[in-house]
Amino acid sequence: MKPSLLTLSNRSTSHYYYDSYSFISNSALNYDSSQEQSGYTPQFCTAKGLLTGTRVYHLDNPTLFETTALYYDKYGRMVQARATNHLGGYDITYNALDFRGKVLTTRKEHNISNQAVIPEVYSYSYDKAERLIITKYQ
Repeated sequence: MKPSLLTLSNRSTSHYYYDSYSFISNSALNYDSSQEQSGYTPQFCTAKGLLTGTRVYHLDNPTLFETTALYYDKYGRMVQARATNHLGGYDITYNALDFRGKVLTTRKEHNISNQAVIPEVYSYSYDKAERLIITKYQ
């Protein structure tokens, strides 16, 4: 009999949630409208028919998991993603979209518990054929 390198139980390693945000048990994953004043695209009130979140369990300890919540505009384009991370903090992404749905600016905030937020801002430029030509990071 060959030894097995990895034995998986009958447990699910990922859960996918659709249509509502009832799976959220952590208030840090709730939608944050504070960035809308900075030009980031606002959330639409419903996500019917869309993936609203995931929960991925750690393979080495199935009692631990990371949760992601996805928020959309009225056209079903993702405008905000909020996730827990394995360091006890949060990763948050805000997208500013143009009227055609292309991402113009992305703000990412990385947080580890009891430490300052690390922001990253990406700006994107496109040519007349809507091909990405420049990505700026600050």
